[in-house]
Amino acid sequence: MKQYLELLKTTPLFYGIKESKDLEWLFKCVDGNVKTYRAGETIAEEGEALYFTGMVVSGIAQSIYKDKSILTDAGELFDFCFDEGKSIQSEAKIIAKTDCSVLWMRWIRLKKVCNFECEFHKKVIDNLEKLTKCSNQ
Repeated sequence: MKQYLELLKTTPLFYGIKESKDLEWLFKCVDGNVKTYRAGETIAEEGEALYFTGMVVSGIAQSIYKDKSILTDAGELFDFCFDEGKSIQSEAKIIAKTDCSVLWMRWIRLKKVCNFECEFHKKVIDNLEKLTKCSNQ
């Protein structure tokens, strides 16, 4: 995970978090983990219930929905619907377009500040709200 911290600091989701130690703490809170996929490997099936949201941290992923294809590059979140509930339903089949790594974060923990009420977690929640508003317009 440490090799991705500088990239993550530059992404819209983690904008404003400058300290690596804050990101590391946040990833423990949200069960953050990185999983690697080979080119062509399925990351998520259409309709699959996911409890984690993903951000590509290296390589490129491809979401395929009907006749539409979207590429997700390093530093970008998968375009999941962030409705209330325990899981996110994948609206598309997602495959690794190239060898890639994905940072998975338990989305329900990502959206709520834990008992420590960390300022950097509050910042991520604000950033997430801005990102989801942008994608819904």
